[in-house]
Amino acid sequence: MSAPLSAEWMTYLFQMPSIQQFIDSLIEQIADGRSMFIGLPDTLDPTTIWMHLQEGLYRREFLCAELLVENHTDPAQSFVNLLADSFEVAWENVDTARTLHNLRHGLAKQARAPNLIYLYGLDQTANWAEWLSLVLQWSNETKMLVDSGQLSRR
Repeated sequence: MSAPLSAEWMTYLFQMPSIQQFIDSLIEQIADGRSMFIGLPDTLDPTTIWMHLQEGLYRREFLCAELLVENHTDPAQSFVNLLADSFEVAWENVDTARTLHNLRHGLAKQARAPNLIYLYGLDQTANWAEWLSLVLQWSNETKMLVDSGQLSRR
């Protein structure tokens, strides 16, 4: 495993035109409504890329959210609860099942959800494959909302 690049190197790296073009292309893809999963080598600090993405997205009035996924024993329940808390979803009642499907309906009532979610700690959890499956399901649920006009991309 390689050591992460120093902060000084990261500063210079993100001034390079090719890196700026990479960040700009990610922002454009997000603006076009594409779902993405970005895997990075362990020599790059993901928080630096997240910072640059946020800057570009905030200029376009996009919403971003951060979710810490490590140390959760039940990914399905944790993912729904993390999303609901992050998006401040009001459940219909206390007995409403905490599922991605019901979360989608709660978000539709708000008419707005984050355009980008940064899942950090994924590399620290043993059940990362289950988390990725949930991310795919979430992507499909929100796509249905956007396609039906119930949720705005911006």
